Amino acid sequence: MDKESAWRCAYNSASEDPICGGRMNDLASTASEPAAQPVDEPLSQWQRLLYVFFAPSKTFADIRRNASWWLPFLVTALVGYGFTYSVGRQVGWEKVVETTIQQSPKQQERIANMTADQAAAAKEGMVMFFRSIAYAGPLFSLMVAAVAAALLLATMNFVFAGHAKFGQMMAVYYYATLPLNLKYLLAIVTLFAGVNTDQFKIQNPIGSNIGYYLSPDLPGWLITVATQIGIFTIWSLVLVALGGGIVAGVKRKQSGMAVAGWWILLMVVTAGWAALASGQ
Repeated sequence: MDKESAWRCAYNSASEDPICGGRMNDLASTASEPAAQPVDEPLSQWQRLLYVFFAPSKTFADIRRNASWWLPFLVTALVGYGFTYSVGRQVGWEKVVETTIQQSPKQQERIANMTADQAAAAKEGMVMFFRSIAYAGPLFSLMVAAVAAALLLATMNFVFAGHAKFGQMMAVYYYATLPLNLKYLLAIVTLFAGVNTDQFKIQNPIGSNIGYYLSPDLPGWLITVATQIGIFTIWSLVLVALGGGIVAGVKRKQSGMAVAGWWILLMVVTAGWAALASGQ
Protein backbone atom coordinates (compact mmCIF):
# COMPACT_ATOMS: atom_id res chain seq x y z
CA MET A 1 0.00 0.00 0.00
CA ASP A 2 1.48 3.41 -1.10
CA LYS A 3 1.51 6.60 1.00
CA GLU A 4 -1.67 7.93 -0.61
CA SER A 5 -3.61 4.74 0.08
CA ALA A 6 -2.37 4.67 3.65
CA TRP A 7 -3.66 8.23 4.28
CA ARG A 8 -6.96 7.32 2.66
CA CYS A 9 -7.36 4.27 4.94
CA ALA A 10 -6.65 6.40 7.96
CA TYR A 11 -9.61 8.69 7.24
CA ASN A 12 -12.07 6.43 5.44
CA SER A 13 -13.99 3.50 6.93
CA ALA A 14 -13.22 0.03 5.64
CA SER A 15 -16.69 -0.36 4.21
CA GLU A 16 -16.37 2.79 2.16
CA ASP A 17 -13.04 2.00 0.51
CA PRO A 18 -12.36 -1.23 -1.41
CA ILE A 19 -8.61 -1.07 -0.78
CA CYS A 20 -8.91 -0.66 2.98
CA GLY A 21 -11.92 -2.90 3.14
CA GLY A 22 -10.02 -5.88 1.79
CA ARG A 23 -7.17 -5.46 4.24
CA MET A 24 -9.44 -4.85 7.23
CA ASN A 25 -11.69 -7.76 6.33
CA ASP A 26 -8.65 -10.04 6.18
CA LEU A 27 -7.61 -8.89 9.64
CA ALA A 28 -11.13 -9.35 11.00
CA SER A 29 -11.49 -12.85 9.59
CA THR A 30 -8.10 -13.82 11.00
CA ALA A 31 -9.02 -12.52 14.44
CA SER A 32 -12.33 -14.38 14.42
CA GLU A 33 -10.73 -17.79 13.80
CA PRO A 34 -10.65 -19.92 16.99
CA ALA A 35 -7.26 -20.69 18.44
CA ALA A 36 -6.00 -24.22 17.89
CA GLN A 37 -6.85 -26.45 20.84
CA PRO A 38 -4.04 -28.49 22.37
CA VAL A 39 -4.34 -32.21 21.65
CA ASP A 40 -3.35 -34.71 24.31
CA GLU A 41 -0.53 -36.98 23.22
CA PRO A 42 -1.41 -40.67 22.91
CA LEU A 43 -0.47 -42.72 25.94
CA SER A 44 1.54 -45.90 25.87
CA GLN A 45 0.09 -49.03 27.44
CA TRP A 46 2.38 -48.63 30.44
CA GLN A 47 1.38 -45.00 30.88
CA ARG A 48 -2.28 -45.99 30.91
CA LEU A 49 -1.49 -48.62 33.53
CA LEU A 50 0.20 -46.04 35.73
CA TYR A 51 -2.31 -43.24 35.21
CA VAL A 52 -5.28 -45.41 36.20
CA PHE A 53 -4.03 -45.16 39.78
CA PHE A 54 -3.05 -41.47 39.79
CA ALA A 55 -4.88 -39.77 36.89
CA PRO A 56 -7.58 -42.21 35.75
CA SER A 57 -9.38 -39.71 33.50
CA LYS A 58 -6.32 -39.66 31.22
CA THR A 59 -6.36 -43.44 30.90
CA PHE A 60 -10.05 -43.62 30.08
CA ALA A 61 -9.89 -40.72 27.64
CA ASP A 62 -7.10 -42.54 25.81
CA ILE A 63 -9.28 -45.67 25.56
CA ARG A 64 -11.50 -43.71 23.16
CA ARG A 65 -8.48 -43.57 20.86
CA ASN A 66 -7.24 -47.12 21.40
CA ALA A 67 -9.34 -49.80 23.08
CA SER A 68 -6.46 -52.22 23.67
CA TRP A 69 -6.69 -54.11 26.98
CA TRP A 70 -4.00 -56.79 26.66
CA LEU A 71 -1.67 -55.28 29.28
CA PRO A 72 -4.12 -55.13 32.25
CA PHE A 73 -5.32 -58.61 31.30
CA LEU A 74 -1.73 -59.88 31.36
CA VAL A 75 -1.06 -58.19 34.70
CA THR A 76 -4.24 -59.68 36.19
CA ALA A 77 -3.32 -63.15 34.93
CA LEU A 78 0.23 -62.96 36.33
CA VAL A 79 -0.97 -61.73 39.73
CA GLY A 80 -3.59 -64.48 39.76
CA TYR A 81 -1.02 -67.18 39.04
CA GLY A 82 1.27 -65.70 41.67
CA PHE A 83 -1.55 -65.88 44.20
CA THR A 84 -2.39 -69.46 43.20
CA TYR A 85 1.24 -70.53 43.59
CA SER A 86 1.47 -68.81 46.97
CA VAL A 87 -1.64 -70.58 48.26
CA GLY A 88 -0.37 -73.98 47.16
CA ARG A 89 3.10 -73.34 48.57
CA GLN A 90 2.31 -71.65 51.89
CA VAL A 91 -1.12 -73.05 52.79
CA GLY A 92 -1.78 -76.18 50.74
CA TRP A 93 -5.01 -76.97 48.90
CA GLU A 94 -5.98 -79.62 51.45
CA LYS A 95 -5.92 -76.97 54.17
CA VAL A 96 -7.94 -74.61 51.98
CA VAL A 97 -10.62 -77.27 51.62
CA GLU A 98 -10.67 -78.00 55.37
CA THR A 99 -11.10 -74.30 56.17
CA THR A 100 -13.86 -73.97 53.58
CA ILE A 101 -15.74 -76.91 55.10
CA GLN A 102 -15.39 -75.47 58.60
CA GLN A 103 -16.98 -72.22 57.43
CA SER A 104 -20.02 -73.95 55.93
CA PRO A 105 -22.47 -75.76 58.25
CA LYS A 106 -24.11 -77.40 55.25
CA GLN A 107 -20.77 -78.79 54.03
CA GLN A 108 -19.93 -80.02 57.53
CA GLU A 109 -23.24 -81.87 57.74
CA ARG A 110 -22.75 -83.44 54.33
CA ILE A 111 -19.22 -84.66 55.15
CA ALA A 112 -20.32 -85.91 58.58
CA ASN A 113 -22.95 -88.17 56.99
CA MET A 114 -20.37 -89.88 54.76
CA THR A 115 -18.18 -92.85 55.46
CA ALA A 116 -14.45 -92.22 55.92
CA ASP A 117 -13.69 -93.28 52.35
CA GLN A 118 -16.50 -91.17 50.92
CA ALA A 119 -15.39 -88.14 52.94
CA ALA A 120 -11.81 -88.54 51.75
CA ALA A 121 -12.95 -88.83 48.12
CA ALA A 122 -15.20 -85.78 48.50
CA LYS A 123 -12.37 -83.70 49.94
CA GLU A 124 -10.02 -84.81 47.19
CA GLY A 125 -12.61 -83.79 44.62
CA MET A 126 -12.87 -80.37 46.27
CA VAL A 127 -9.08 -80.02 46.18
CA MET A 128 -9.05 -80.73 42.44
CA PHE A 129 -11.94 -78.32 41.91
CA PHE A 130 -10.30 -75.44 43.80
CA ARG A 131 -6.96 -75.99 42.08
CA SER A 132 -8.56 -76.20 38.62
CA ILE A 133 -10.59 -73.04 39.17
CA ALA A 134 -7.48 -71.21 40.37
CA TYR A 135 -5.36 -72.15 37.36
CA ALA A 136 -8.21 -71.40 34.96
CA GLY A 137 -8.47 -67.93 36.46
CA PRO A 138 -7.56 -65.95 33.30
CA LEU A 139 -10.25 -67.78 31.32
CA PHE A 140 -12.88 -66.98 33.94
CA SER A 141 -11.58 -63.43 34.02
CA LEU A 142 -12.28 -63.10 30.29
CA MET A 143 -15.79 -64.47 30.74
CA VAL A 144 -16.57 -62.10 33.61
CA ALA A 145 -15.09 -59.15 31.71
CA ALA A 146 -17.15 -59.94 28.61
CA VAL A 147 -20.40 -60.15 30.58
CA ALA A 148 -19.64 -56.98 32.55
CA ALA A 149 -18.68 -55.10 29.37
CA ALA A 150 -21.85 -56.21 27.60
CA LEU A 151 -24.07 -55.13 30.50
CA LEU A 152 -22.34 -51.77 30.82
CA LEU A 153 -22.48 -51.22 27.06
CA ALA A 154 -26.19 -51.94 26.93
CA THR A 155 -26.91 -49.68 29.91
CA MET A 156 -24.76 -46.77 28.77
CA ASN A 157 -25.84 -46.84 25.12
CA PHE A 158 -29.50 -47.83 25.26
CA VAL A 159 -30.56 -46.38 28.62
CA PHE A 160 -28.42 -43.23 28.73
CA ALA A 161 -27.89 -42.67 24.97
CA GLY A 162 -24.13 -43.18 25.06
CA HIS A 163 -21.89 -44.15 22.16
CA ALA A 164 -19.40 -46.67 23.50
CA LYS A 165 -18.15 -49.80 21.75
CA PHE A 166 -17.78 -53.28 23.22
CA GLY A 167 -13.99 -53.32 22.99
CA GLN A 168 -13.82 -49.97 24.77
CA MET A 169 -15.93 -51.30 27.64
CA MET A 170 -13.68 -54.36 27.89
CA ALA A 171 -10.74 -51.99 28.25
CA VAL A 172 -12.59 -49.92 30.85
CA TYR A 173 -13.34 -53.05 32.87
CA TYR A 174 -9.77 -54.38 32.85
CA TYR A 175 -8.15 -51.04 33.63
CA ALA A 176 -10.75 -50.10 36.25
CA THR A 177 -10.38 -53.40 38.12
CA LEU A 178 -6.60 -53.20 38.36
CA PRO A 179 -6.84 -52.07 42.04
CA LEU A 180 -8.20 -55.54 42.83
CA ASN A 181 -4.75 -56.88 41.99
CA LEU A 182 -3.35 -54.92 44.93
CA LYS A 183 -5.53 -57.06 47.19
CA TYR A 184 -3.95 -60.26 45.90
CA LEU A 185 -0.45 -58.82 45.91
CA LEU A 186 -0.91 -58.00 49.59
CA ALA A 187 -2.24 -61.52 50.13
CA ILE A 188 0.91 -62.96 48.53
CA VAL A 189 3.09 -60.88 50.85
CA THR A 190 1.17 -61.96 53.95
CA LEU A 191 1.26 -65.61 52.91
CA PHE A 192 5.04 -65.65 52.50
CA ALA A 193 5.31 -63.75 55.77
CA GLY A 194 3.42 -66.62 57.42
CA VAL A 195 0.53 -64.45 58.59
CA ASN A 196 -2.74 -66.26 59.34
CA THR A 197 -2.05 -69.29 57.15
CA ASP A 198 -3.92 -71.60 59.56
CA GLN A 199 -7.25 -69.79 59.03
CA PHE A 200 -6.63 -68.69 55.48
CA LYS A 201 -9.82 -68.08 53.46
CA ILE A 202 -9.18 -68.23 49.73
CA GLN A 203 -12.43 -66.39 48.94
CA ASN A 204 -11.42 -63.52 51.23
CA PRO A 205 -7.64 -63.59 51.75
CA ILE A 206 -6.98 -60.25 53.49
CA GLY A 207 -8.85 -57.88 55.78
CA SER A 208 -9.70 -55.22 53.22
CA ASN A 209 -13.46 -55.57 53.65
CA ILE A 210 -16.06 -55.82 56.39
CA GLY A 211 -16.85 -59.50 55.78
CA TYR A 212 -13.32 -60.54 56.74
CA TYR A 213 -13.94 -59.55 60.36
CA LEU A 214 -17.38 -61.13 60.79
CA SER A 215 -17.87 -64.38 62.68
CA PRO A 216 -18.36 -67.46 60.46
CA ASP A 217 -21.37 -68.30 62.64
CA LEU A 218 -23.30 -65.44 61.06
CA PRO A 219 -25.57 -66.16 58.07
CA GLY A 220 -23.65 -66.82 54.87
CA TRP A 221 -25.61 -64.24 52.89
CA LEU A 222 -24.65 -61.51 55.36
CA ILE A 223 -20.95 -62.39 55.17
CA THR A 224 -21.16 -62.43 51.35
CA VAL A 225 -22.67 -58.95 51.23
CA ALA A 226 -20.21 -57.58 53.78
CA THR A 227 -17.30 -59.05 51.79
CA GLN A 228 -18.29 -56.84 48.83
CA ILE A 229 -17.96 -53.72 50.97
CA GLY A 230 -14.22 -53.22 50.84
CA ILE A 231 -11.70 -50.61 49.81
CA PHE A 232 -10.46 -52.32 46.65
CA THR A 233 -13.94 -53.25 45.45
CA ILE A 234 -15.31 -49.73 45.94
CA TRP A 235 -12.19 -48.24 44.35
CA SER A 236 -12.71 -50.39 41.26
CA LEU A 237 -16.43 -49.60 41.08
CA VAL A 238 -15.70 -45.87 41.16
CA LEU A 239 -13.20 -46.32 38.32
CA VAL A 240 -15.67 -48.38 36.27
CA ALA A 241 -18.27 -45.62 36.65
CA LEU A 242 -15.74 -42.92 35.75
CA GLY A 243 -14.33 -44.80 32.78
CA GLY A 244 -17.70 -45.91 31.46
CA GLY A 245 -18.99 -42.36 31.55
CA ILE A 246 -15.94 -40.93 29.77
CA VAL A 247 -15.88 -43.56 27.04
CA ALA A 248 -19.63 -43.57 26.45
CA GLY A 249 -19.93 -39.79 26.70
CA VAL A 250 -22.60 -39.79 29.41
CA LYS A 251 -22.84 -37.85 32.66
CA ARG A 252 -21.01 -39.19 35.69
CA LYS A 253 -24.27 -39.37 37.62
CA GLN A 254 -25.74 -41.62 34.95
CA SER A 255 -22.72 -43.90 34.72
CA GLY A 256 -22.62 -44.08 38.52
CA MET A 257 -26.28 -45.13 38.59
CA ALA A 258 -25.59 -47.84 36.01
CA VAL A 259 -22.63 -49.32 37.90
CA ALA A 260 -24.32 -49.08 41.31
CA GLY A 261 -27.46 -50.74 39.97
CA TRP A 262 -25.62 -53.74 38.55
CA TRP A 263 -23.47 -54.03 41.68
CA ILE A 264 -26.52 -54.12 43.96
CA LEU A 265 -28.16 -56.73 41.72
CA LEU A 266 -24.99 -58.83 41.83
CA MET A 267 -24.89 -58.65 45.63
CA VAL A 268 -28.52 -59.76 45.85
CA VAL A 269 -27.88 -62.74 43.57
CA THR A 270 -24.66 -63.83 45.30
CA ALA A 271 -26.23 -63.37 48.74
CA GLY A 272 -29.13 -65.59 47.73
CA TRP A 273 -26.75 -68.22 46.37
CA ALA A 274 -24.70 -68.09 49.58
CA ALA A 275 -27.84 -68.54 51.66
CA LEU A 276 -28.78 -71.66 49.69
CA ALA A 277 -25.26 -73.07 49.80
CA SER A 278 -24.81 -72.55 53.52
CA GLY A 279 -28.34 -73.59 54.47
CA GLN A 280 -28.86 -70.37 56.43
